[in-house]
Amino acid sequence: MKENKICPLCKVDVELMYSKLPGYQEAQTFEIYRCPNCNTAYSLPRYEPDSIYELIYEKGNAVPGYHRYWKYMEDVKKVKDPLKYLAEKENTYWAARKAVLEFANENKNPRILEIGSGLGYLTYSFRKAGYNISGLDISETAVAMANQRYGDFYISGDLFKYSIENAESFDIVLLTEVIEHIDDISNFILALSKLLKPNGQIVMTTPNKSFYPLDTIWVSDLPPIHCWWLSEESIKYLSNQLGLSVSFLDFADFYKNNYTPESIDVNKKIPGRSSVFKANGELVKSKKRTIINSAFTLLFFTLGQVQILNMFYKKLRFCFMKLKFMWKPNIKMCGSQTYILCAILKMNCKN
Repeated sequence: MKENKICPLCKVDVELMYSKLPGYQEAQTFEIYRCPNCNTAYSLPRYEPDSIYELIYEKGNAVPGYHRYWKYMEDVKKVKDPLKYLAEKENTYWAARKAVLEFANENKNPRILEIGSGLGYLTYSFRKAGYNISGLDISETAVAMANQRYGDFYISGDLFKYSIENAESFDIVLLTEVIEHIDDISNFILALSKLLKPNGQIVMTTPNKSFYPLDTIWVSDLPPIHCWWLSEESIKYLSNQLGLSVSFLDFADFYKNNYTPESIDVNKKIPGRSSVFKANGELVKSKKRTIINSAFTLLFFTLGQVQILNMFYKKLRFCFMKLKFMWKPNIKMCGSQTYILCAILKMNCKN
């Protein structure tokens, strides 16, 4: 089919990189294409993923890769500074916090909307830090859970309709690990931009294809959960097409201060991948909490609250990782650039 050979973003001929990639649910397989012009990878065919999201919400704390979100949902209620806690846990939340803080230093009391607020813990954490933020999510189930757990700060609704009804209402539109789930990303970002006040900005994180060699196939959640793997070039192209300026956050301070030098093996063009759910909805392999695992989790959570011990542990881990990878030339370490990107999009002009 012709549509399989043309980049949906820049309309240039694309390369078929891989066929028969396992889907997030068994019985589905996907082809992976890459655009040589904007370095965008995407999957085909496109399936409606709603039934898979329902399975994730139903079995969330046992789903590999997603189980940690259920842990964050619980932990943010236990710590004094939940936003700092999240920022130290993951570079995604560190980037969101840093971008919002830098904007707020120049623009007092910004009004913020989190898109795809999901379980609600990030919006809650920003509110606890004193920010004027609310969350928007398409899932009525997720919004009901968040409102019950954290307070009535969440709205269930469709972004495209919401952006028309609330045009130019927000200083910051924040979305972490959302855009890669969206089918029509150009119109999605356009709708986000309509929500911005003059001088407002979109803060967006997503897995970063630019961090990997060009011939790497797919290092992201399996389709149809993730249907795009975007690069910095992808975001630049989209921004230019939509009349937005873009800059990218530097992650050097995260890896310097958090002592977590993650790395990738550049020789692995496609990691071993297998479906998460069976065709009948059962988990292929669950992330179960054993008594021993729960004990270690509690121990490290407690140690994490003792700043000196926590810092010692991170420095020790940093030294171990450095030694481990020192003699492996195929290993690329995270630093200024990492396996996610944080793009800050602004209107070039406002009429």
